[in-house]
Amino acid sequence: MLGGDSSKYFRRPFGLSIAPKCLSVVLSRILSNAGLDGCLDKYLDDLILPVSHVEPVKRAPLSDGFDTKPAEHLTRSRVLGLECAATGHWRRRGSVPRLESYTRQGVHRWAGRFVAHYPTVSWARPAFSALKRLACVAHDGHSATWDEPLDDHARRDCDLLQADTDSRGDSAMMAEPS
Repeated sequence: MLGGDSSKYFRRPFGLSIAPKCLSVVLSRILSNAGLDGCLDKYLDDLILPVSHVEPVKRAPLSDGFDTKPAEHLTRSRVLGLECAATGHWRRRGSVPRLESYTRQGVHRWAGRFVAHYPTVSWARPAFSALKRLACVAHDGHSATWDEPLDDHARRDCDLLQADTDSRGDSAMMAEPS
């Protein structure tokens, strides 16, 4: 408070201390005010846009005090653990995760590595979410400990999900280019 009746707000740079959604909203407002929001696809602070719009899109945030990363061609880009192949299809940067141990911790690690923050895993997100819930409760209804082996019911469901991911392929690699 300044003088007891007013406040002063300081603009701070974005970083780990602020929610990504806030950055997304601010960026949308800046681009919308510049008339550029409809010409691009956006995921948090990663933008996909035609080459002809690169310079105007770089200038818009800069006019509000926000620096931008250098532009990259889409087919050479990496976004959130994915990379764009020369064909324009997205793929995971690394191998598809597999279940390493039949424990609550193992299931959560597997789910986190498979789904992570990928926006394109479609059917896998609810499937892994259900499996994590199942792993948290022993079949007899009692809470499972972190390193306790899963019961037969949960193990069978892990095997079924692994077989399903093997047959369907990596859903993070199935995304079409935007």
